[in-house]
Amino acid sequence: MALARRLQDLPPHPDVVPALTLLAEAGARMATLTNSPTPVVQNQLRNAGLSDYFEAAISCDQVHALKPAPQPYRHAADVLGLPIGEITLVAAHGWDIHGDQTAGARCAFVAAAGRGR
Repeated sequence: MALARRLQDLPPHPDVVPALTLLAEAGARMATLTNSPTPVVQNQLRNAGLSDYFEAAISCDQVHALKPAPQPYRHAADVLGLPIGEITLVAAHGWDIHGDQTAGARCAFVAAAGRGR
């Protein structure tokens, strides 16, 4: 339990805020999609000071299917009121990109600094 709480208090990587700021200034709509439960992702975003960048924090628990199943990606499109083909997932995990493509969305792979693919 203590470890789970500490994971909700992690600061963002140094490049996250500048990247989100650039996207926001460019007019990008942003939301999160995670396998974590809704309260966990909300706490993580709030504690990291990132909540204001995202219009929605979408959890797979809302559709009872985990990524990379197609249901969470389609649910994200529904929440945002967009056709699935207009959603672009940005992820650092190949399995997430695969799930997104399978659901019919666009994707962008970001190689996290210091991490393997």
